[in-house]
Amino acid sequence: MATAGGNGGSANDLTGGSPYTAGTVVNIQATANNGSAFYNWTAPAGSFANANSATTTFTMPAQDVTVTANFVVPEFVYLSTYSGSADTYWKWVWLNRVYVTPNSGESRGGWCDYYETNFYSDAACTTTTEPIRKIVKYITITLTLHAPMKEWRNPDDLLLVQRYSEATANIGGLAKNWVYYRNLTGTQPGAPWTLSETFSETEEIDSDNDAGDSENTRSHVVAGATESVTVPAGTFTCYKNTITVGSKTIIEYWDASGVFPYMPIKTVDNVAFQSTDTKVLVSTTINLNP
Repeated sequence: MATAGGNGGSANDLTGGSPYTAGTVVNIQATANNGSAFYNWTAPAGSFANANSATTTFTMPAQDVTVTANFVVPEFVYLSTYSGSADTYWKWVWLNRVYVTPNSGESRGGWCDYYETNFYSDAACTTTTEPIRKIVKYITITLTLHAPMKEWRNPDDLLLVQRYSEATANIGGLAKNWVYYRNLTGTQPGAPWTLSETFSETEEIDSDNDAGDSENTRSHVVAGATESVTVPAGTFTCYKNTITVGSKTIIEYWDASGVFPYMPIKTVDNVAFQSTDTKVLVSTTINLNP
């Protein structure tokens, strides 16, 4: 058996006993270069315990085989500023055919092509956790958010349909959260954005810990005029979309020229955490087919 790293990293046979007989279980590990991230393992024959895990095992077939670790390079980068500290977020986006859980009687879901985005933090993109955040519900709990976080957007209206994240709490335990966006109402919600448009949706949070379950209405209002927004990636004419959740808001600035339609140019989030979380676009290279 031979191992090969695609562009962006290396692959290693940790067992180190090649050649192997059929059925031998081999320990393998992929290591991403600075600025890249592991994507998956592929091989013409044999099987992986988990083809999406950088460290896994491979069961040998009855033939010579090369096991390849595949990597992706960052498509776009955000800088996140929270409570006085700044963190770099690398994000990858591709058009992927995935299953999104639909709401009963609603067409936004099922097997379809969605923009799938993976979120990593720090320039090396190899960190196991993201910066500590504090979320308040009944008590103050410090959460370490694990990378990657994932989200899926409808490529037609660019609105969220589903998100996934997991975190370890300072009081112990791993919490996994699925968030679904359903019951979309409005004349023409989302992209292509228009001035003064309004629409709403329901956000359903399904947590491993039932205390974290919730359902919220998100009301969107697009401003009646565009704004010029300057971020590290440049100056953009933007639609301003204000999302109200209860008494708090998330403000998104979307490029009005179509140069960067995949995600907001800037986001000011007062909903997710105790302090305001601001993300600004740093670079805009896009590759929808890693």
